Amino acid sequence: MAISEFHLDVLRTACEINQNITIMVYQKDEPIVYRSRLLRLDPAAKEMIIDEPSPDTLGALPLSKGEAIEVFFEIKTFRYLFHSRITDHTMFQFQNKAFYALKIQIPAALGDGERREYFRVEVARNAMMPVHFNIYKHGSRQPVMSALMEDTLEEFEGEIIDISGGGFSMRCGPGVDLEKGDTIGARFRLRSDLPEIELWCEVRNVRRVPGTEVPLWGIGYLREELNPFIRAIRSKILRFVLERQREILFK
Repeated sequence: MAISEFHLDVLRTACEINQNITIMVYQKDEPIVYRSRLLRLDPAAKEMIIDEPSPDTLGALPLSKGEAIEVFFEIKTFRYLFHSRITDHTMFQFQNKAFYALKIQIPAALGDGERREYFRVEVARNAMMPVHFNIYKHGSRQPVMSALMEDTLEEFEGEIIDISGGGFSMRCGPGVDLEKGDTIGARFRLRSDLPEIELWCEVRNVRRVPGTEVPLWGIGYLREELNPFIRAIRSKILRFVLERQREILFK
């Protein structure tokens, strides 16, 4: 399978700035770490050139032709990983200096360096993404009801901070009582000109905005039995995530 144009653009940008990379291999079933940097992308040859890796692990053996490697790098706010293989040793010319380097295969795709199933992107600060939701406390089939209006569901509001194909993070104003395992019925729009999305979700975790006591709730989409249109909705979210990645990386 050929790498996508978007992932190829990410690698091209990383090579242009000679991005530092971390390489992991297994020697005698032990993980060995090396440091290197990206030097050049050659899509026609389906190869990349990297600086000769220096080991972080004592007693590490030099990397050899044909060896499988796992590569991690960070660019802007994103962390990527990919699997590759060393194809050859070479010399690389840079600023009238020649030094040892390696050729590696261009990967079929880039994965999330956080080892999540889906890439996560922050929502643009000038494009807020409000989310409205009802709460079902963990283990309860009854939603939280309004204390002011009889037989009326209590509706809460938050703001989505980041989003992926698997869930989102949100912050809320005071008065929102959420715990891990609670279920919420969420409604939000990826953009103001797009239709509203409705999803059943679960509270997965809570953390704090750095330097504050403001909670950030980690929300995960529930399985297909509860969200029958989750595949179509996830496709829309993944399209939004890809567009947002392009905006962050290349604009």
